[in-house]
Amino acid sequence: MNVILDWLLANEKRAVITLIGGAFSAAIAGGWTVYQASASRADNVRSAEISRRIEAQKPFLEKQLGLYFEAAKITGKLVTLTPDDTEWAASRQRFWELYWSELSLVEDNAVESSMVEFGNNLKAYETSAKQPTDKANLQSALHSATFHLAHALRSSLESEWSRTGSAPAGGTPETASAQRPGP
Repeated sequence: MNVILDWLLANEKRAVITLIGGAFSAAIAGGWTVYQASASRADNVRSAEISRRIEAQKPFLEKQLGLYFEAAKITGKLVTLTPDDTEWAASRQRFWELYWSELSLVEDNAVESSMVEFGNNLKAYETSAKQPTDKANLQSALHSATFHLAHALRSSLESEWSRTGSAPAGGTPETASAQRPGP
């Protein structure tokens, strides 16, 4: 026992430094472990929040996708049919229904502008069918408006479906109705 006590007294500084160094190392290791656990927990919370937002947006995005495809299909029909075709009246009616109600709920500003452009060109084309003044140019403008709408629909979908955690884009209903000319 005296040998150990003599050794401790002789090497007191070394023993204290060793004890302090060990305690310091243990404190740093413990702190790092706590930091890593906290960072991991924060990442898990962020991931869960993003997943919840995506799930909350899913019904909107699915409805938007369906209406966008329907708008593309209807405008495609209108641009390939003539006003005397049997499907024209039903397709025209459905276009204006989408224009005034359902699509207004899910469209962004670019799609809205493209729908307005198509609607204006559709009215001009229908007028030319009754009075064939410049029908070829008006039909070309209608084709171009269909093409612009299709690209606006695609861009809107790309934007909305790639978004993680932000609200869908688009104007307010008041803004949209103020910008839409009537049929």
